[in-house]
Amino acid sequence: MILYILQLLLRTVYCKLSNLLQIAKIKARSSFITLLNLLGNRWYNPIEQNKGALANVKNINFLKKNS
Repeated sequence: MILYILQLLLRTVYCKLSNLLQIAKIKARSSFITLLNLLGNRWYNPIEQNKGALANVKNINFLKKNS
């Protein structure tokens, strides 16, 4: 009986700790994504990087035409 109660307690503690670990992983992942968003999409999104490059080319062409 005592072993059964200890087993239940250990199982409960294990489940609580694993849930806390999952929450910590999710928060860490979302913090990392937020950090990447703050650094700018061009760091990890090649489509956005290409849009920026195209915008720079358009600006250079516009400046060449108007100067």
